[in-house]
Amino acid sequence: MASPTSTIQLSCHQCGKHVLARLQDAGLEIECPNCHALIPIPRIPTNPYSRPIVTIWRQITSVPWRFPFFAQVIQFQVLALVLCIFALLYITIGIISQIAGVFYGLILDAQRQMQEGSAVERSAQAVCIGVYSLLLLPFWLIQLPFQFVGSLWSSSRLGTVVVVVLIIVGAYALRASWPQVIHQVPIWSFSQPSVEPGRDEPPNQQMPSPTSPTRPLPSEPRR
Repeated sequence: MASPTSTIQLSCHQCGKHVLARLQDAGLEIECPNCHALIPIPRIPTNPYSRPIVTIWRQITSVPWRFPFFAQVIQFQVLALVLCIFALLYITIGIISQIAGVFYGLILDAQRQMQEGSAVERSAQAVCIGVYSLLLLPFWLIQLPFQFVGSLWSSSRLGTVVVVVLIIVGAYALRASWPQVIHQVPIWSFSQPSVEPGRDEPPNQQMPSPTSPTRPLPSEPRR
């Protein structure tokens, strides 16, 4: 069974049934198990925040406005705030996850091609896997905390809220010690070594400039 990180969820354009496809099959087509229609697998994975944005937008547009509009105004403001948060995540973490999905798909494609070809071709695919892994690493590290929070939210929402609150409280409690930590970080400089405190700087010893020999002034003639 494929792991959740190596699969992508697609929906059939005819019957609307959700189908799981492997990332290594990007660019190919799979058959819908319900209506047997062909579903293309995109090479670039979908943004994970596109569906929540559409759902929240539908909730905003379906708010029933009734007098005195107090509850509706609060609901509208909360949904608008959540929409702005998800829009920010869409253009940041969402795009990063898409880029990571592209590199992950290339790694899976190279692993599949390593099973075929000669030893030289397999060595070339191994080098490609190493390069793709290096390119994938920074994007994977950026989206790792969000994946952890997302998996924790799907298992226990109360536990997710507790963990996020503890992280915020810990960061707020350590805010006073951050400048001290920053000042304790050694900064390597290639400047000239400074003079130790308590030790006088050596006087600047200048070489005597050569002077021209002085000539005696001519004396006045005697009368």
